[in-house]
Amino acid sequence: MKKKHAINVDILQSFKENLKSIVEEREKWQGSLFKSANDSFYNLLGKIFDLIEETKTNNEADKEKRDWLLSECRKRKLRHNMKPSFIQLITKLVFSDSDVDSRRISSYVRVLTAAKQSKDVVVGADVPNFIRKYGGIEEIR
Repeated sequence: MKKKHAINVDILQSFKENLKSIVEEREKWQGSLFKSANDSFYNLLGKIFDLIEETKTNNEADKEKRDWLLSECRKRKLRHNMKPSFIQLITKLVFSDSDVDSRRISSYVRVLTAAKQSKDVVVGADVPNFIRKYGGIEEIR
């Protein structure tokens, strides 16, 4: 009986060490690769924000941009509401040929819309800090 107990203690100890090792690996991943990936993604959303800001003038060039965006969405069979905003059109096109589903794209649109309405965001470079400040994409959504 003592041998069986000793084996179980060893098995449990090995299990604990393996779990601790996985936790440490997750911490490294979260602090480096995951953070780096999020930073890159947030910067990408900032670039989309800057592109959207280029459509504020409501001049003839902006109308041509809108017509082109609508045409591209039709070509790619991207669904949108009756009067989509530039934010919706640009974001849909950026992610249209990726494996990102439409709900996630809608989340990005909501985040960019919130950023556009925030006094904290003046230029696209402000978007990453805005997202972090408010807890990430899902929290803002």
